[in-house]
Amino acid sequence: MVLGGTRLRRGVGILAGIAVTSVVVAALWLHGRLYDEPRPLPHAYYVWQMQWTDSVRDAVARAAPEADRLMVLLGEVSAVDGALAFTPARPDWQSLARDRAQTALVLRAGVSLGPFLNGTGLDGAADYLFGILDGARNAARDAGVEVVGVQLDYDCPTSKLGDYRRLLEAMQSRLPDVDLSITVLPTWIKRWEFGDLVDGLSYYVLQVHSLEPPTTVDQPIVLCDTSRIPGYLRRAAWVGVPFYLALPTYGYRVVFDESGAFTALSAEGPAPAANATHQVRLVMPDPAEIAAVVRSVEAAPPRGCRGFAWFRLPNLGDELNWSWTTLEAVREGRVPRTAFDVEIRNLSPALYEAWITNTGETRVWDPIAFEVRWNGKELLAYDVLGGFAGAPNRESESVRLTGPPPHDADPAMVAWFRFGDGATETPSQVVAGPVTVLQSQTADNPS
Repeated sequence: MVLGGTRLRRGVGILAGIAVTSVVVAALWLHGRLYDEPRPLPHAYYVWQMQWTDSVRDAVARAAPEADRLMVLLGEVSAVDGALAFTPARPDWQSLARDRAQTALVLRAGVSLGPFLNGTGLDGAADYLFGILDGARNAARDAGVEVVGVQLDYDCPTSKLGDYRRLLEAMQSRLPDVDLSITVLPTWIKRWEFGDLVDGLSYYVLQVHSLEPPTTVDQPIVLCDTSRIPGYLRRAAWVGVPFYLALPTYGYRVVFDESGAFTALSAEGPAPAANATHQVRLVMPDPAEIAAVVRSVEAAPPRGCRGFAWFRLPNLGDELNWSWTTLEAVREGRVPRTAFDVEIRNLSPALYEAWITNTGETRVWDPIAFEVRWNGKELLAYDVLGGFAGAPNRESESVRLTGPPPHDADPAMVAWFRFGDGATETPSQVVAGPVTVLQSQTADNPS
C-alpha cells in the first residue's frame, strides 16, 4: 500500500511538473508574441492651443528637432442649433514649416457629433469633417509643412463605437491617400467592436488619462491610474494595430462651493470663477509614476507600440502643465529633481533684496517657505512681493517668508528690506535659510 501510494504520488508529481512546465512555456511564448526586446521609443507631442503665442512657437521650435511628430489641433466641431459648427484654432503654418516639424493635423469633435452619425446624417457629417481636414492639409502644404497624416479626436460613447466605425469608413473613402488615425479612450479597448474600429487605420493613440469630475470635495480625484496601463497595453498588443501611448503632462483646477459640492473645472485658460468661500483643488500627474511607466514600457515594448504621445507640449504660457525640463526627465524614465535657490542681494549698505530661483527640473504648485535672518541691524522697512507673506520678528531678527514658487528658471524678487546701522559690535549680515516645499491642502500630485 505504501509503495503504491508512493508511485501514485510520484506519477501525480510528474503530471503536475509537466503542467507547470507547459504553463511556463505558454507564458514565455505569449510574452514573446506580445512584447519586443527593450529599446528606446520615439516621442510625439500634442500642440493643443487654439491661439499660437510666442511661447507656443518657442516650444514648437524646441521640440521639433527630436519629435517623432507634432499632433497639432485644428479646432473643434460641435453641434449648434441642430447643425454642425466649427471653432477653428490658428496654427502657425510658417513656424511649423520653418522648424521642419512632421505634422499630424488633429480635429477635435465633441459628443454632440453623435446624432449626426446615424442614417442619412452620416454622409453629411463625413463631408463636413473632410472639408475641414482637406482645407487645412492644403493650407499647411502650401506653407511648406510636412503633413504626415490627419487625426480625429472624438470621445464617442462606448456604446456607439459601431457608428464611429461607419464614420471612419466614410472618411477613409474620402481620404484614400492620407494616414488616418484616431484617439482612443481606455474604456473602448475591452469592447468586441474595438478591433473593427481601428482596423485599417494607420495607427491610433491610446489615451490612458481622463478625469471624472467629483461630486464633493472629499472624493479622490485621479487623473491617470497607472496601475491599469499594463492591462491596456496587453490588449493593444493583442489587437495588433500600431499605436502610440498617450501620457499626461497637464492638470486641472477643480472648484467646490462653500458646501463642498463640485462647481467647475479647467485645464487651460483662465481659472474658473471662485470666491473666498470656495475650495480649489489642483490635480496634476505624478512625474515619478509617469517616469515608471516609461521605464516599464521601454523595458518590454508592446508589439505595435510606435512610441509615446505627450499631452500636451509644455510652453511658458501654459500654467497647468509640466515644464519642459520635467518632461525631459520623465522621458528618460527618471524622477525630475526639485530644488530652489534663495539669494540675498545687497544693493546698498542699507538695502537688501531676497530672490528665489527654481534650480530644479520641476514646476511646483505647493507653497514654499524660507527664513531671512539679520544680525546686528535695525529693520526700518520691508515689503513682500509675488504673493509672498511674512511678518518680521524683531526680537529674533528674522522673518519666515511663505508664498508661491517661481515655475521656471528666471529669478523672482519676493521681498526687500531696509536697515539702519544697528549695533556695531556685532558683524552686520543678512542671510537666508534653505527653501522648504510645504504640503498644500488643495493639491493632488502637485509636482
